[in-house]
Amino acid sequence: MDDTARALAALITGTRRTDAARPIHVTTGDVSALPPGVQAWLESTGQQLDTDFVSLVPGSNGDASVCCAVLGLGADINPFVSGKLASKLPKGSWYFHDIPEGVDADQLLLGYLLGGYSFNRYTAAKKRAVQIHA
Repeated sequence: MDDTARALAALITGTRRTDAARPIHVTTGDVSALPPGVQAWLESTGQQLDTDFVSLVPGSNGDASVCCAVLGLGADINPFVSGKLASKLPKGSWYFHDIPEGVDADQLLLGYLLGGYSFNRYTAAKKRAVQIHA
C-alpha cells in the first residue's frame, strides 16, 4: 500500500493502526504464504479456495474471539469482494496483511468502503464499528 493509500485510510477511519489491530490475510488461492494455523483452519472448514470468500479464524485461547480473517479473492482476483468485510468482520481494528502481488491495495480499501456504504438520508446513520487501517 503506498503512502497516499495509507493517508487516505487514516483520514477515512480517523485513526492510525494500533497493536490491537487484527490482520486480514489476503489470498488468491495459494495458501502457502498464510500462517500454518490459518492454513489448518481453512482446510478443516473445507473452504473452497478458488472462490470469493471471507473466513473468520478463531483464537487459540478457547474463547469466542477472532484472531484474524482471511479474504479470498478467487481465481479471477476480484478485489471488490473486500466489500463483504464491512458486514462480516466483528467490531474492532483490522488491517490488510501481506497483500499478494498483482492485487491493488487501493481497490481492496475501496471495495471495503463501498461494501459499508448505506444510503441514510432519511434514517439515522449507523456508526461503523469496523475500522480498516493501512
